[in-house]
Amino acid sequence: MASREHGKPGDRPRARAAAEPGPAAREPLEVAEFLARVRQGSVRGVPPAAAGRAELVDGRVRLAVLPAAARVAAILGIAGRLDAVARGRATVALRPALRLGHRDLLRPDLALLSVAPRFGQGVLAAPRDALLVVETIAPPSPRAGRARGPEAAAPNDEEVALREVRLPRYAAAAVREVWVLDLARDWAEALRAPEGARYRSRTLWYPGEALAPRAWPGDAVVLLASV
Repeated sequence: MASREHGKPGDRPRARAAAEPGPAAREPLEVAEFLARVRQGSVRGVPPAAAGRAELVDGRVRLAVLPAAARVAAILGIAGRLDAVARGRATVALRPALRLGHRDLLRPDLALLSVAPRFGQGVLAAPRDALLVVETIAPPSPRAGRARGPEAAAPNDEEVALREVRLPRYAAAAVREVWVLDLARDWAEALRAPEGARYRSRTLWYPGEALAPRAWPGDAVVLLASV
C-alpha cells in the first residue's frame, strides 16, 4: 500500500507552488512591445510560423484562424481587382499590421495603403495610411449547405467579433472606409463616414455590382463575382 505523509499536529499545510499566470492575468501589451516580441519570435502561444496572424486587442494577443480555400479565393480576387485600378498609386497589402492605438493592432484580410511595405516582410501601417480596409465573413462549410440573403445562418463567433470588436476599432481610429465581403450571404457592405465607434454610412452591394473606393471615385471594381 502506498504510504502517505502526515504532518505533525499544529503544522501548517504546505503552500502549493503558484501557478504561472494565464493570458488573461498578464499585463496588457503595448503595440511597440508586441511588435518587438513578434520580431524575436517570443510571443507566448504564437509559433513563429503563425506570427503573421497574431493581433493585439486591448493589449491581449489573439491569433486569427487560417482562412479556408473559398475565402482565400475571394480575398485574392478582390486584391487583384484593386491592384488593377491602383496603378501604382497605392499598395494592395494582404493581412497588413494596422496599428489602431497603443494597445490595438489588427490584421485585416487586405488593405489599400498609401505607404510602401516597411515591417520585415509585412506591412505596418497607421489608420491615416489606410485608404480602404477589406474584411471577409467566411462562407458556411459545405456540409452546412448554403442559405443566401437574409435567410443565411445566424452570425458565428467570427462575425460577432468582426462587428463588435473590429469594426468599432476601425471607426474609432478614423479608418475612412471598410468593405465587408459577406461570403455567407453573398453580399458586400461598404462602411463609410466613421464617427466615434461606428460608421454612419452603410450600403449593400450584390454579386456583379461594382463600387469605387472613396479615394478614387472613378475607378469601380466588382466586389463579389457573380455566381
